[in-house]
Amino acid sequence: MPRTDFLSMYKKFIEEKLRAEITECGNSLYTIVSTVSGVSNDKLKDYEFKWKPDDLRNKVDQDWDGKDDMIKKGRLGVKNFLDTLQMNDKVAKHQLDLLKLMDLSTRHGQIGGLNDRMESVVDHPSSPAPIFEFRDLDAIKGGEVAKRMGEYEDKAIEMHKKAKTDNAVSTRADVVGKCKPKKTECPPGQVPIATTGKCMDVGPIPKE
Repeated sequence: MPRTDFLSMYKKFIEEKLRAEITECGNSLYTIVSTVSGVSNDKLKDYEFKWKPDDLRNKVDQDWDGKDDMIKKGRLGVKNFLDTLQMNDKVAKHQLDLLKLMDLSTRHGQIGGLNDRMESVVDHPSSPAPIFEFRDLDAIKGGEVAKRMGEYEDKAIEMHKKAKTDNAVSTRADVVGKCKPKKTECPPGQVPIATTGKCMDVGPIPKE
């Protein structure tokens, strides 16, 4: 279960790497996830996160479109989650982690409950890693605790080592590859805006 919230993970590891795909190629986080997951748009739009409505009892201060209906039904569509995480301006007014906020309205609110807190990759303290909690593990008898905990630790270290060497998806900005972003060329006195690709004035250019 993710204890670091998805918005922090998206901003830290994904947003900048997919900026060209989104701003220049016309894709969205939703279409990119659909492509890399192999799940068609028609199917993915029907996927939902679900809670028991009776558990959604805590007040959440943040507002978003459809909030009351989602909490009443205990359902959050994957498309709503991804569009709001990206803040797709065609459908979302605010950039929020709706999965965290929906879970926050339950009696537990553990998904993303550590907000932006992260740990470091083993033997690589400058590389942040999101915090996940292992759930639903097999029961352990008293005499097996040390052995089982050692196995869990070894598995976690193995995953950290893999993250340092097998990061092709997380470091590729062309993960979808549907277009080749064009470099923005601006007239003298203007520079491109990284987030939109449009040009803005920078004032008069000093003469040499």
